[in-house]
Amino acid sequence: MFDVSFAELALILVVGLVVLGPERLPGVIRTGSLWLAKIRRSFNEVRAEIEREVQLDEIKRELHNQSIMDSLKDARQDLNKLRNLPYDVSDIVRDSDQQIREATADAPRRDESGTPRLAAPDQAATDATPPASDDSRRSNSSDQ
Repeated sequence: MFDVSFAELALILVVGLVVLGPERLPGVIRTGSLWLAKIRRSFNEVRAEIEREVQLDEIKRELHNQSIMDSLKDARQDLNKLRNLPYDVSDIVRDSDQQIREATADAPRRDESGTPRLAAPDQAATDATPPASDDSRRSNSSDQ
């Protein structure tokens, strides 16, 4: 920290002895040394806390990098598995889509509540006979 030689220290002690006197000088030196010890202790605690924080950040960074590397390794293994398949992946997707279409075509249709319906709502409306209009009823009643 500070470079204080023996001559400078002796000069400070002589000036302190002249200014403060022989009775108060030991108490002032004791108080000064206590303050200096507290300052050093506080400085060392702050430095140790900063070093712990830096180490924690490094550990977190290493863990994050490791998790990324693990996910990349898993993805590479999945790709290698797909390469080893005897046929193309697009064939798998096409086959599974066809199977889903066939399975849903045979299954009975259900409404929002989960109960099966016999026909789709559009088909039910077209299959039903329309009600007779009021004009056709009037003409039938007037014919009689």
